[in-house]
Amino acid sequence: AYVTNNGSNSVSVIDLATHSVSATVTVGTNPVRVAVNPAGTLAYVTNYGSNSISVIDTSNNSVQSAVSVGTGPQWVTVNSTGSRAYVANSGAGTVSVIDTATHTVVASPTVGSNPQGVALHPDDTLLYVSNVDSNTVSVIDTGNNSVSATITGLSSPQGIAVAPSGSTAFIANNGSNTLALVATSDNTVSSTITVENGPRDGAINAGGTRAYVVNNSSNSLSVIDLSTAVT
Repeated sequence: AYVTNNGSNSVSVIDLATHSVSATVTVGTNPVRVAVNPAGTLAYVTNYGSNSISVIDTSNNSVQSAVSVGTGPQWVTVNSTGSRAYVANSGAGTVSVIDTATHTVVASPTVGSNPQGVALHPDDTLLYVSNVDSNTVSVIDTGNNSVSATITGLSSPQGIAVAPSGSTAFIANNGSNTLALVATSDNTVSSTITVENGPRDGAINAGGTRAYVVNNSSNSLSVIDLSTAVT
């Protein structure tokens, strides 16, 4: 496991067999998020303060390269083939699309204000980007790296997760203390579920039966049964 240490500009590498820190890697300024490629060979770290991505070689826990992106990078995700990484630049209102073969930015589509959360559809054709200050989510067509739709009716959206089936996107509404369920077929909010204060991030289990929402302001985790849509 890889954990960003925002105050010490480093990433802790945790041995899951012993639950101990096996290495500490120095990265850029104010690291925020980590995404590991499907092969497990590279870890991508967003450095909010230095407007860059550190690429860590997991075989030796060293920084292989640094990629300059937009202002204030936040969330990062990698597609299922490991060929592209996507970074939300909160200060620039853009998403940096990184070619992982060359570690270069190949596109920077403009989205809403203060983008933070990013999540890919399971088939990698769509990228969902939460725009906190616009109260929207931008849907990017990854084939041409352009915004194809905008989801409205949200409140300071942050973390996003997409069901394994691809039918529903789950969006943490930090401003209304709810989890929005969005039908990906028409990009509309189908329902909302009340959680605790300050939902910031979330995840869906592999079977698509449970949602987990981190509530930053209440120091809690909401566990949602998606078959009944209740906490």
